[in-house]
Amino acid sequence: MVRGAKGSRVTLVVKKPSDEITTIRITRDVVVIEESYARGATVQLKGGKTFGYIYLPAFYGSDSGRTARSDVQRLLAEMRNRKVAGVLIDLRTNGGGLLGDSVELAGLFIDKGPVVQTQVGGGERQILEDEEKGTAFDAPVVVMVDRFSASASEIVAGALQDYHRAVIVGTGPTHGKGTVQIIADLDRLMRGKDELGVFKVTVQQFFRVNGESTQWKGVVPDILLPDPAGHIEAGERSLENSIPFSKIEPLPHRTGPRPGRCPSWSRSAPSGSPPATSSPRSTPAPSCSGAQGRHQGAAATPPAWLAQPQGKPAPPIERRVPPT
Repeated sequence: MVRGAKGSRVTLVVKKPSDEITTIRITRDVVVIEESYARGATVQLKGGKTFGYIYLPAFYGSDSGRTARSDVQRLLAEMRNRKVAGVLIDLRTNGGGLLGDSVELAGLFIDKGPVVQTQVGGGERQILEDEEKGTAFDAPVVVMVDRFSASASEIVAGALQDYHRAVIVGTGPTHGKGTVQIIADLDRLMRGKDELGVFKVTVQQFFRVNGESTQWKGVVPDILLPDPAGHIEAGERSLENSIPFSKIEPLPHRTGPRPGRCPSWSRSAPSGSPPATSSPRSTPAPSCSGAQGRHQGAAATPPAWLAQPQGKPAPPIERRVPPT
């Protein structure tokens, strides 16, 4: 009864426990739940630098044109204006969403190049790339993940790790959802002759720029933190018949230095609004002379600004070194 065309009116007659009858007239409209969209904040250390925080619950899109990428880009622009020293992207519990939006969001932090590759059962591959020059944000980036970060979240975290663009921090490997399924309606195929239900078929698999699949293995953080939910079985690894991890040929891609090793990252973020340009990005990608190259699988070194404040000991952490 409450559903209807936007702008139309509906009258509700409510009877209270006291037997009093109240008439309520409302106008139908679109209900926007802001908690389901990206949101951010800035945190200033006492007597120190200011850092940005962006929480992204999903990779979404809408008929109105609002997308995860556009919302995050807007938040990054605001944080650049506030001269933040770095930003933390929180992808914890983000189960994924639109593939194209994840590619575009990763492109906000890299200067052109492949983001993810897909492969179908017959072996045909497709490369999804960031085709825009420049970056929307060139200060240090930390990406937070957990075992419930899946699919599109793993594509973004994996790409930024492969490009050495961010330090990945989490309580363990991500969910490991690196496949695409379609639902085949068997009843429709049988045209009502038999009730057979539906059939879920895996048709594609995701592979990172470095050639590794996000399936089963997930994205392994550069820095591991204690896991308060470690007793909960979750992820593709916990499923009895999950598709195993696999690897294909890596894609050529230009990487920056490991986060924390680039002298140019010590500079302040640019202030003011981006200058007018035909591209929505205007900031050149971060670089250090002689530091560009292919991914070599070395251990990530967390930047100095991740260090714990004096007098507050850091919790036990484990650094993992990917195989070379």
